Amino acid sequence: MITIALDCGASFLKGAAFAADGTLQRSLQVAAPPVCHGESAEDLLAPRQACALLSAVREMLARLTKGQRRARLCIANEMHGFLLTDARGMPQMDYLSWQRSFGMVSVAGETAVSRLKRRCGEAVRQTGMPLRGSLPSANLLYLARSGILKRMRGELLFCTLGDYILRALSGQAVFTHPTNAAASGLYDLQERVWSKPLLGEVAAGRICFPSVGEAPVSFEVGGVTYEALPAIGDQQAALLGAELRADGQLSFNLGTGAQVSVLTDAFTHEEGVQIRPYFFGKYIRTLPHLPSGRALNVYIRFLQDVLARFGVEADEAKVWQVFLDAADAEEGELFEVDMSFFENPCSKRITGLLAGFSEHRFHLGTLAASILHAMAKNFLWAARAVRKEGDVKEILFSGGVARQIERIRMEVAAGYPTAQVRVAENETLRGLWQYGKQVV
Repeated sequence: MITIALDCGASFLKGAAFAADGTLQRSLQVAAPPVCHGESAEDLLAPRQACALLSAVREMLARLTKGQRRARLCIANEMHGFLLTDARGMPQMDYLSWQRSFGMVSVAGETAVSRLKRRCGEAVRQTGMPLRGSLPSANLLYLARSGILKRMRGELLFCTLGDYILRALSGQAVFTHPTNAAASGLYDLQERVWSKPLLGEVAAGRICFPSVGEAPVSFEVGGVTYEALPAIGDQQAALLGAELRADGQLSFNLGTGAQVSVLTDAFTHEEGVQIRPYFFGKYIRTLPHLPSGRALNVYIRFLQDVLARFGVEADEAKVWQVFLDAADAEEGELFEVDMSFFENPCSKRITGLLAGFSEHRFHLGTLAASILHAMAKNFLWAARAVRKEGDVKEILFSGGVARQIERIRMEVAAGYPTAQVRVAENETLRGLWQYGKQVV
């Protein structure tokens, strides 16, 4: 039986068909449906992105399973997002991703984040997930307190992105995998159940939460019978595909956002560092939300804007190449860059900063090199935070930013000169195949 792997990321929807022995038979990639950036109730209640994504998934499955009668389906989704559906699985709102931070919007003089800290501080600690305005816990509370939740009708079911896709395809209730449950900020990692204090605060008595587990569901779509495993978090899928399996490994997963992670055997509290479920009965200690591709795009868009004002329409790939070549050619003094365009663990700022450049040292080369240096510096800081002791024997790089930008890999690796370095390819899709084979 073939395995179909779907990676539902922030930028792309990627799919692959693997033979039983792990041979990649075919792969596809399309741009992910765009995030709706409107903030009105009407914008949030219209499920445009959710419906577009489901349509894209159906089309991709048809292409990947052509000529097949049976397939195993494994899905990874970007984490910290959710939507609410009715009992039939029909979305009652649009998908609300980690890129939206309504939890920091004040309602009646208080934000969702401050309210949860004040009323449910200990329950939040038990989730292993420090509060952020973009977590489902905070965004759900905003929907309840702002009155948007009242505009939804009937029974409401909480779904992560992968759960929504599986429920819509199968027409059945599906299990939420622990990796996705924990990413909501509503799951008690110690007791391994949904947190009653947090659900009581954010669900307004109207939202049902799925069972947490790892059992598959079977269904037929387009003449193909699928055995679908519960969707897993894309971070854990990527780390599984990058071969994070042992102590002494240090993972740098650098994509739209970035995370630095190590394995641990136990759930323990530590300020700032997150604990998330993994496989093999282990957890990962991780620092996520580090500025990476999303922050880099701010500068790429700036360069595109400058060129457009001169009447030059440059291909985005060409702009990227010129930017990276300029950084590689720069060997002079760099200046200060803060890439805190959104909430992140490196800074309390939520705006970027350029500072400390001299009169004749501000040009594309110094700008590009300073930006990449700032990113590498953040990654090394995060590595020291998640790995308190012990030698680093192997560095695992994964994600598009890590693969494409050698300068970042070299700066990070220089911090661990005795460690072996491995760069993963197709790590999320490969990790999904391993998950499907029940290697875990």
